[in-house]
Amino acid sequence: AGISVIPHCGGNGAAGQHLAYAMPTMPWAEFGVGPPDVPINESFKRIAGISVPNDGCLIPNDLPGLGLEMTIKELEAAIS
Repeated sequence: AGISVIPHCGGNGAAGQHLAYAMPTMPWAEFGVGPPDVPINESFKRIAGISVPNDGCLIPNDLPGLGLEMTIKELEAAIS
């Protein structure tokens, strides 16, 4: 319908980021942040491959799929 949509915290994950990159009616993707005066890349644990905004811009990496790089060790730690 050509209606702009800005997903609530849609920039926090790889799928939301890629959706925002692909959809012309999604000009922004809200990015949830942590405490004031803490850099966004230090605010919460990031999965390797998920982009972090820099000067208000989010640039996708060039890895295949959603661009995530997780090791078995990271996956095991995430579920424990």
